[in-house]
Amino acid sequence: MPPTSKRLHREDWLNHALETLDKQGVEGLYVEPLARSLGVTPGSFYWHFEDRQAMLDAVADHVSRYMLEAMSRSAESTEGSPANRLLSLMEEISLQDRGRYEKAVRGWASTDPKIMKIVKEVDQKRLGYMTRAFEEIGFEREEAECRGMAMMFCHMGAATFSLRRTKEERLRFARDVHVLLTSGAPGHT
Repeated sequence: MPPTSKRLHREDWLNHALETLDKQGVEGLYVEPLARSLGVTPGSFYWHFEDRQAMLDAVADHVSRYMLEAMSRSAESTEGSPANRLLSLMEEISLQDRGRYEKAVRGWASTDPKIMKIVKEVDQKRLGYMTRAFEEIGFEREEAECRGMAMMFCHMGAATFSLRRTKEERLRFARDVHVLLTSGAPGHT
């Protein structure tokens, strides 16, 4: 595709880099091929990033925010019961396919200690949020943490299977997992 004069924003580069990371791994994140696939010159890249490492750092930050965004919004919500808030979070994660970059990011993390640190921080924040959510539903701390881990593992596992699921299948899976993990809560019928 010949370069065009379209104006890209930093977010355009980051989103494209994330899609490329998903398809090709970190090995696909080089300036020339990214610019070519966007139909722009490398000059557009250097308008937003000093060099490849600056872009990789920005992608890592972008990934972290992306992986935690739905959870942050859910934590701010005060509407509905704790179980319904958790269901809403699980539905949003499924509908937005928020797990679609898990495999690529974890692959990158396996070769880059800096990314591994980010992944561990994201996982800790996720687990903390999930544990609190299950505690609010009525489970004791230890069981709440176990259920939080199970929820994380279900979503990460589903996201990293080579099978791609439709939006409807992801949503049904999230709802089924929610029922399984919230059953047995004190006062749950």
